[in-house]
Amino acid sequence: MDRSFLGRGWKFPPTFNKSMDTAELVSEEEDIRESLTIILSTIPGERVMDPEFGCDIHHHVFEEMSFTVINHLKEDIRKAVLNYEPRVDLTGLEVGVNEDHDARLDIILEYKVRATNSRSNMVYPFYVNEGTNISFE
Repeated sequence: MDRSFLGRGWKFPPTFNKSMDTAELVSEEEDIRESLTIILSTIPGERVMDPEFGCDIHHHVFEEMSFTVINHLKEDIRKAVLNYEPRVDLTGLEVGVNEDHDARLDIILEYKVRATNSRSNMVYPFYVNEGTNISFE
């Protein structure tokens, strides 16, 4: 079955095939998952030509986790997916502290692809990378 109507785009993070001088591409459900990752990873204002694009979860990085903060995170995620990924409907959303890494939140998105009515989910690990590779030479 031809599912090309689900889209095709660059692999994230961008990678290139040197032998063919092309960017690696993804399509169909993988393109949707990568699109969701890009939306959640982009801070609004980062894209000069589309400053509204992204998800405003990053301003919660240093807040202490509470029900209120988690509800704000969920609302930010719902709005971003609604506004920037028209191929899916969110059917479930959970945000919780990872049991193994208390400095990491796991964002679990459950969604339905509108065109095919197929259901899928993904886990987006949300944390700040430590600055351990800093050199003062």
